[in-house]
Amino acid sequence: MIRKIWIFVREHGRILMLVGMAFVITAVAILFQSRQMSGAPSPLVWPAAIVGIVIYVLGRVGVALDARARQRESKEQASDTESQ
Repeated sequence: MIRKIWIFVREHGRILMLVGMAFVITAVAILFQSRQMSGAPSPLVWPAAIVGIVIYVLGRVGVALDARARQRESKEQASDTESQ
């Protein structure tokens, strides 16, 4: 189960980063709008921003894991071609 989740995160890391940034940008826009209108910010602004940051970090980890796996594969291929 966890392996499937990590595979999903590795394959869709950039999309997760974009979704996380969208959450953060939306939360910031709502926060600015509520401050301009001199009203209290929505109680969902900070949790939405935190969720966005968590999703972004998961996507960033996925991109890093994918790059690491690709680098490992390229090293293995290079060592295979050198040994032949």
